[in-house]
Amino acid sequence: MYNDTQQRSVIRRVVYELKKWRNIARAWLRARFQDANDVTKSWSRSFEWTYWRTHTKEDIMSSIRAKYEYMNVDALLAQHFPDTNVPLRILDVGGGMYGGALAFISRTAEKTLFDYLADEFKHEHSGGTLPDDIRAVAGSFTTPPFQTDSFDVVLCWEALDHADTTADFKQAQRELVRVTRPGGLIFFEMPIRYAPQAGHPISMRDITRGEILDGFPGVHVLRRINHGPSFGSPHTFILILQKR
Repeated sequence: MYNDTQQRSVIRRVVYELKKWRNIARAWLRARFQDANDVTKSWSRSFEWTYWRTHTKEDIMSSIRAKYEYMNVDALLAQHFPDTNVPLRILDVGGGMYGGALAFISRTAEKTLFDYLADEFKHEHSGGTLPDDIRAVAGSFTTPPFQTDSFDVVLCWEALDHADTTADFKQAQRELVRVTRPGGLIFFEMPIRYAPQAGHPISMRDITRGEILDGFPGVHVLRRINHGPSFGSPHTFILILQKR
């Protein structure tokens, strides 16, 4: 007989597996029957603004906080950068209107948000200003305007699947590594989709988990999660890497 704790654990596992296979089934059906016109719609400024205007700040930031806590970001920063008197240089690629994961960094840090719409996020008309301690830089993740080895920590969550092509995806991966200093950490996360969607041209049909990992040159894998939790989107592929 199971005790109460064991029963709850079994129930949670069953629910997790049911959700996982539900999402896999949905992805297969979408890949099989999706309108070809939908999958050709690339990411665009209008697509991005539609996303921010149709989701509340609370919903967006609660999802980001869940990722932040699941990856144990604070604990890993304390482990790999124990001297809290030295400000960390932290970059969030594609973090969005409210500062992304940078908003949850509790220790002293120089925080940079790199986003295609960063200039718009600086202004009141965006509907939600960035925190004052975050520097915003606009540009494409294939050509970030930062020097090599500029950052101690780079976060890139649900961003590279916006790339138009796998070539752009892989170029962005190389750039993430380039701007990270030796010994620095890269936190990478990508939704598991098996077909492209509007605004998300790249899916696991285009690039495998192994190919994604191979696309980060010169790194040591601290953690690899092939089928992570759903954070308000499909389940996720997560890599926590350290640059050699």
